[in-house]
Parts: sequence; C-alpha cells; structure tokens
Amino acid sequence: MQRLVPLVGRDAIRYQVLDQRISSPVSEGVVTAKGLDDELTGRMFAAVKTSTGRAYYVPLAPEIADSLQTGEAVRFGVGVEQWLKPADRIIARFAQENGGIYDPARHQRGLENLDWQNRDAGRPSPAERVEANLRRLERLARYHLATELPDGRWQIPGDLLAQLEAREKSHPQHRLHFERISVPQREAALEQGRDPAKERTELGQRFAKELGMAYVDDPRTFTGRMVPCTPSPSGLEYVQIIDERNHRFAVIARPLDADRMIGRVVSISRDREQRLSIRLGHELSR
Repeated sequence: MQRLVPLVGRDAIRYQVLDQRISSPVSEGVVTAKGLDDELTGRMFAAVKTSTGRAYYVPLAPEIADSLQTGEAVRFGVGVEQWLKPADRIIARFAQENGGIYDPARHQRGLENLDWQNRDAGRPSPAERVEANLRRLERLARYHLATELPDGRWQIPGDLLAQLEAREKSHPQHRLHFERISVPQREAALEQGRDPAKERTELGQRFAKELGMAYVDDPRTFTGRMVPCTPSPSGLEYVQIIDERNHRFAVIARPLDADRMIGRVVSISRDREQRLSIRLGHELSR
C-alpha cells in the first residue's frame, strides 16, 4: 500500500487490497491512480473509489492496466469461474463414442462431412473448432483430467464431466472481472462538433427559462436537490442541482451513483485539482 502514498497522499489509508481469492460483488467506481505493483512480474495496480465511498487497491495484469486512465469509470468484482466448459461436453461425447479416445483428426473429418452443405461465413471452421478443443485439452491435462498419447490422440476419463462438476465445490476458481464502463460520450460529442462545456451552458440557459430560476454556470460550491435532466442533443447525461431557497440551479455531468441521489439534497464542490465532488450526508462520490 506504500506505493499509493506518492499518488494519493494520506488518502492511501482508506484503500483496501482487493483479495482475488474471495468472491466479491460487482462494484462501480472511478480510477484515482495506477502504478507498478510488482517489479519482478510486471504486475500493476489501479486505485479505485467506488460509488458507495469504498476505496480499493486492485492488482491488475499489465495488458489491462496499461491503457487505463485516471478518471475512467470501471466495473469490477471477483466471481467464481466455472470448471465445466461447453467444449468439455463435446470432447466427452466424442470420446465416449470412440472408446474413451479423442482423436483430433477424426473429429475434424467428421465435422467437415457434416458442414460441407451448411457453410456459414461467420461460423468457425471445423479446423478452428478442433484447435479450440485441443487448447482446452492442454489445460485439462495440467489438472490431470486428460492425457495426451504419443500419436497425438487424447485419453479422456469416462467421468470427466462429473469430475469437473465436483471441482466446482471442492476447488472453486476465482477470477477478477475488470472492465471500463465509461461511454466515450465526450468524444462522440466533439465528433458531432459539440463542445460538452458549451452544451452544458446552453442547457442551463434553456432550463433557466423553463424553471424561472438563475443558472449558475460553474459553481465552486453549491447545495441543492438533485433532479434528472432531459437527454442532451449529443447524448451526454446531466443532472440539475436545484437550490430552491435561493431560486437558482446548476447543471453537472450525471455521476455514476446518481440513482441513489436523485431527489435528495447534495452539496457539490471542487478540490485543488478541479475534480468535482458530490456529498450526500457522510457519503462521497467522485
């Protein structure tokens, strides 16, 4: 966790390492920092603050972390990966029909005989399907659930499917799911020749006429009730913060956790780096 201190300062104490050996529910949040986790393996990490205010240090493979940008919205969680795959049923059925042996060449010839009248340009070829089965068999062999023979054929246990189903309970495999969820709406708006900042101002001016209230274009601090906005021309999503007491309102980009704040009083402000913060009671969303 010391790697976080130079990036987020004393805020590092709020982060907990995401244990990828234990199932965890899917969460959504924003990347606040990233860096190198392990010099030997090249593994990296992303620091993520969730929409519920929790903060996580998430170890990631370099190919995932390299393209991540600070401020991106992500969805992540740890789930149990199934041992039994669709390819296993195909392999087991072929082996059962052929004395417990999976013969790649024979299987491919059989698929070619079935497919010659029904070729589909978007469908994998017989060779591609058999190649996928071979990759699966190589993985099964690592778990001693298949044995490669000297002639390139494979010995398959008769209870392969039952063994795989049993491992679902005895040897659960956990897998991290990590994906971007931010839609490139800003880029789409710019391609349409629309500047999001200008569009927000135009929306504010329009809403000012409809509401009969003063529009505050870029408030440093503001408190009011959050209400949804009608869709913008570019597709960007916004919400209104309405200060009824002072008869004024502001328009901001819709936050990830807007659903729990719609209709409630929130306070918005900007930090030293001009990042917008939204407070609801003791909760914080960025």
